[in-house]
Amino acid sequence: MRNYRLAEQAVRNSSMGAVADEVSKNQRKTLGLLRYRLPLLISVGAWLTGWSERGGGVKPAVSLIEAMQASLPQPHIPEIKWRWFADLSGSAFALAVLGLLEALAIAKAIAHKSGQQLDYNRQILAEGVGNLVGGFFRAMPGEGSLSRTTINFQAGAVTRFSG
Repeated sequence: MRNYRLAEQAVRNSSMGAVADEVSKNQRKTLGLLRYRLPLLISVGAWLTGWSERGGGVKPAVSLIEAMQASLPQPHIPEIKWRWFADLSGSAFALAVLGLLEALAIAKAIAHKSGQQLDYNRQILAEGVGNLVGGFFRAMPGEGSLSRTTINFQAGAVTRFSG
């Protein structure tokens, strides 16, 4: 009786393995089809629904960015309203401190891994001056980026031009 149960269990296990192998093959085929055909189907569907221009003078269903200047931005003096200070100072201070702490944490981690010396004062001054000057050119505030910095470090980037 015991041998019969063992034989029955072996048949069940082997049939479950065969079913699992068949399901795995079907999943691979499905993924292979999706890998190449899905982006094509999405592109054609977007074109058909009007996400891109179809003819001369026809506007797309989704508005596009107009032509941009082919020159560097011109400096300007930002508009300052003194009543904004009371409304925005708390949030602006919190965001500035958070961005600064993130940048310092990233710089410290990379300096530790690379064996470089880190001057916190120089790092803080550089970020502050960069953001202050960027404000006169309508730039977004800059701060450290953990993902980009780590990827650049692992890829062997050694200059600031690596992005």
